[in-house]
Amino acid sequence: MASTLHVAAWNINHRTGRKSIPPDTLHAIAALDIDVLVLTEFVDGDHHARFKESLKDIGYSSLAVSLRAPHQNQVLIAARTPLADDGLLPLPGHTEAASTNWLHRRLPSLKLEIVGFRAPVYLAADDRLGYWQQVGSIVHAARERRVVFLG
Repeated sequence: MASTLHVAAWNINHRTGRKSIPPDTLHAIAALDIDVLVLTEFVDGDHHARFKESLKDIGYSSLAVSLRAPHQNQVLIAARTPLADDGLLPLPGHTEAASTNWLHRRLPSLKLEIVGFRAPVYLAADDRLGYWQQVGSIVHAARERRVVFLG
């Protein structure tokens, strides 16, 4: 891996649906030539098994997907180096959507952590405030860590 780390986040606009990911998406990801990819609004399931295998085929040897819950979006992290799931920050538990739209993994070989997230759409001001307060608290707790938050 080069001395520069290239990361990208992409909202693939699934909106909790089971629609197929267009083949051009994989071609675009390959063209980016990045080291770590975060996909938000990813919805895991058998319908995306081929897509995940294709990510591995283009060099993303490590994949992780956030918690799954009915009618909720998820986050996928794909990396060219191994991912670890120990020593992680707490999940935002404000709502189920807050938890499923959050994924934290460590990249031990790079001594770096990645948090991929998508802020749920909260219509009520109290929910928005509660969510962002919780996220702010998690970010504050990570201030001494080498962590990138993106989404």
